[in-house]
Amino acid sequence: MGNNWWQYYFQPLLIGSKKKASVQKVERKVVGRLGRIGGALPRERAHYLIQKYIRIRPHIAEKVTAFINEYFCDNWIIGVHYRGTDKSEEVPRVPYAIVYEAIENALKTAEDREKVKIFVATDEEAFLEDLLLHFDAKNVLFTSAIRSKDGRAVHISSSQNYQKGEDALIDCLLLSHSHLLIRTESCLSTVAAYFNPYVLKITCSRP
Repeated sequence: MGNNWWQYYFQPLLIGSKKKASVQKVERKVVGRLGRIGGALPRERAHYLIQKYIRIRPHIAEKVTAFINEYFCDNWIIGVHYRGTDKSEEVPRVPYAIVYEAIENALKTAEDREKVKIFVATDEEAFLEDLLLHFDAKNVLFTSAIRSKDGRAVHISSSQNYQKGEDALIDCLLLSHSHLLIRTESCLSTVAAYFNPYVLKITCSRP
């Protein structure tokens, strides 16, 4: 992985004048501040900016489209994003049962339960395994993303960096195609709701 990780997943951003451009080093704390500003954007405004400036690399967009065509079509999708591992250092950890309750409530209101599928995106293998035991496994969808099997955050490791980035982006884009998004606090599912500002969103995390 090089320093410009953006180019691995997205087309170059075209903003301003190339002739007047200059390269500047941005401190880490400034990046964090920009992230908080982005997280506070109204969904419609964020969606507008995404549509105007951001283009996914074709090889990634094709994987997302293929998954949607195979599993999402003709189904009503409940997208579930559970951010586990080290997220508890920032916000209180959400018990699995709270997420399951939200899913069960959604299933009760579904017009045709036979057409409901649960798409799961998570960094925590234990959550996925437990959910598969709690709900009908044939109705649970997920990608082959790299997940933590020991409770340690996968992004801390220096191995498979490109693949971890691609996995996260694909899960994010698939979540954005849900009809209902059930989530715990995370930038990934925040951005999923920016890609689709009309998806109904339920956040299970406490402030």
